[in-house]
Parts: sequence; C-alpha cells; structure tokens
Amino acid sequence: MENEIDDATLEQQLIELMSGPSDPPRPFEWRLLPPYPDTKRVLPVYVPKMPRLSDDNAANAKLLVRAYKAACLKHYGKRPRVDGKATFRMRHAERALRRHKFLSPYAWASFRMRQWQYSERRTKPPSIDYVFSVNVIDEHAEHFKARSDSYDVLRKIVLTPAHSALITRWERARRAVASPKAGPPGEDETMRIIDQHLPAAVYHDLADLAAAQRSDMLADLHRRLAAGEWIW
Repeated sequence: MENEIDDATLEQQLIELMSGPSDPPRPFEWRLLPPYPDTKRVLPVYVPKMPRLSDDNAANAKLLVRAYKAACLKHYGKRPRVDGKATFRMRHAERALRRHKFLSPYAWASFRMRQWQYSERRTKPPSIDYVFSVNVIDEHAEHFKARSDSYDVLRKIVLTPAHSALITRWERARRAVASPKAGPPGEDETMRIIDQHLPAAVYHDLADLAAAQRSDMLADLHRRLAAGEWIW
C-alpha cells in the first residue's frame, strides 16, 4: 500500500506526527514557519483493525470463511474455492479460537498460511479445514501467542499523498531556514526562504487535498474489506 507506515517504525512516526520533528527549529524560526502538519492538523488514514470474533457463533463461522479467503488472496494472490458446508464446520473452529482468546481469525489464518508456505514449502494454499483445524489450533496455540503481535493488526496508519507532500515541503523549508550559507537570516530573509519552499497558499491547498484524499481512501478501504480483500 502506497505511503504506508510499516509496523517497525510506526511508534516513532506517530510521535513525530503528533508532536513535531525530533530536531525542531529555533524559537525564532518556529514563529515564522507555518504549523507543523502533524496528525492533529492533518488527519491520517486509520486503517480499520482486523474484524474480531463476537458472541454470535453463526456470524463468527462466516467470519472465519471470509478470513480464510482474504488470507489466500494475501499470500497466494487468488481466491480459493470453499464448499457450501464449510461455514457449518467452522463453528467448532471459532469456539476453539475463542477458548484460546484468539479474537482475530484473520491473524490466525495468516499465521497458518505462513507456516504452510515456509515450513512445508507448499505452492498452493491449504484448505480451510487445515487452516482452522481444532486440533491444530490447540496444538499451535502457544506458538501463535508468542507471535500474535506480528499478525494481529490493531493499529496502522497511512498518510495520504498530499499529507506526505506537505510534510516533505515543511521539512525542506525547515532545513533551508536552519542551514543558511551566510549566517542566521533576518526575519524578511527567513520569510523569503520559507515562501520558496512552502508558500502559505500551498500549505492550505495540500491540507485541504489531504482531507479529501483521506475520505476517498477510507471509503476504498471499507469497500475492499467488504469485498473480502486483505487490507493490512
């Protein structure tokens, strides 16, 4: 997914987006620079978290089928065939998942797909009964618990292209002001440098465009999730 902030750097990125850069300009420059485009001023796209199991056994069984199909798309790029009785069989599996407090069938399905791919070196996706086998859930529960954070996506943000562009232009303006070739500039020169990199009109246009892109991207994410795609 373009402009995605991966899990490894998400925490530091969020800190900067919410509080500003780690090496901020001097107070004089802060007064002249436009506000840093953090997540309070320009909202990012918060990717919907993975669907969770509920107390509805029948709904949960259907969710397992959707999770299996989405995981196949993620790992193999194809939609699998699932027989009409699979939903009924998944009722036993969803109870096993809940017994172990595994509330995201998407995370479990991805975990089992990776095991299938790398441990058994299979080139075709496993069956839904393999992925959600009650015996396998019980057997691999501790293994999954130790690695569940790598699979269960609770939070992920995506910057819109306009938001990314705005942050880039703001950083260029900051660096240009903070690193003059002939000593600290005066206020007029500082404003001229800032205007070269990030005119006020461009700042507001990019912020407005980011808001519009955010609405479109959120709608697309929910559409893809409803269509059974893997969006994480």
